[in-house]
Amino acid sequence: MYPLKKSSQRKSFVFLLCCAISTLIFSCKGGTFEVPSPEEFTKANREELGEIIYSTILQTNQFQLLPNLPPYDTSVYWYVQTLYNQATLSLRLDNQSPSSNRWNQTRNWEVNIIQDDNLKIAFTIPGGYLFISTGLLKLFKEDFELYYVLSFEGILMNDRYLLTRMIEEYNSLTLINILQGKATATEISKKIVAEELPTLVFDSNIVRDLDSKTVQDICESSIFERQGIVPLLNNYSKNEVDWLRTRETYSARADEIPFYSTENGLICGEVRNTGKYQQYVLDILP
Repeated sequence: MYPLKKSSQRKSFVFLLCCAISTLIFSCKGGTFEVPSPEEFTKANREELGEIIYSTILQTNQFQLLPNLPPYDTSVYWYVQTLYNQATLSLRLDNQSPSSNRWNQTRNWEVNIIQDDNLKIAFTIPGGYLFISTGLLKLFKEDFELYYVLSFEGILMNDRYLLTRMIEEYNSLTLINILQGKATATEISKKIVAEELPTLVFDSNIVRDLDSKTVQDICESSIFERQGIVPLLNNYSKNEVDWLRTRETYSARADEIPFYSTENGLICGEVRNTGKYQQYVLDILP
């Protein structure tokens, strides 16, 4: 589990107090201040916010990361990054969005592997950075299981579920203050957001939508079997896996997932295991 510590609770109180003061200042100076909606955050804004959060995570040593050095760069990192690139390719190309609001094509959506077997988590931050723990990686046996989670997390970030949840938790004014670096609470705010973002809970209705989109993405982007999350659901509970706790499971989830592709008229692959997951990840992880 990855519970919120008492120090985080105290920080959250300070954080909320600072947010309230910032909002009051804006109100007093300019009358009513309209808080931006999620749609008003451009992808450039989200990338910038993600860079700030990413830098904060690294600077505060929030996690111990698996070294991206030999032999890891030629095995674990390479393979997880390869699958993540494949799962998110259509999202990163962004051909369906207006040309004025697309992801930066020169940015990589970089994989970061948390070296912690007790932590079983995966999450993205705005702009596409992915964090996944060795604890979660070691629960998977076959490639299609990892591919499902990578696709799920990419869509969660891309389709504004993450941004909307962050605005719900911290309000958009706080995120703007972090982006602008002007508010008194900025340093406190970005540390708290970075610390708590891995623990944000997405409710079961959102997870159901994400499962449907994930199945569609898997069928369109790969030859993998679409039920990659089912072994995790059948073998572990949310009390055992942090990722299942923060992405709330709905009733009959494992039974419903196979039908999402037929609802959308998709033809899906059948490959569960290429042997590469064992070779490049499980056999190499310390």
